[in-house]
Amino acid sequence: MEDKIRLRPGHALRFGLYFLARELEIPNASHVMGIGAEMRAREVELYDSFIERMRAGEDSPLIEIVEGLEDVCAHCPESERCDSGDTKEHDRAIAEVTNLSIGTEYKPRELLSILRAFHETAQQVYERVLY
Repeated sequence: MEDKIRLRPGHALRFGLYFLARELEIPNASHVMGIGAEMRAREVELYDSFIERMRAGEDSPLIEIVEGLEDVCAHCPESERCDSGDTKEHDRAIAEVTNLSIGTEYKPRELLSILRAFHETAQQVYERVLY
């Protein structure tokens, strides 16, 4: 069995936000997760498993960035939205600004590195605009 998870760019971005919130010990880091209790619980479980495996030194599972329905969507009460044109357009925009490639498989650390770079750049832009 292949050790791979499929995530839309929007869910990959949420994983990055969740990881950073956990790293910074922000309470209730899961508040940005999912629609409904089942989806939120599944998303947190999935992301926590990535974090625990990385802490144990593992370089898996591979995370494939996909367009449309994927592993987190399976637990969403509104999953048909994830397969709509608007959501796909939204995900393509997220993929572009975060430098993620749809159809590409990433190791968790590699994905987090890309997302961390995106967050650092966004923070720099935010600071320049506001200060």
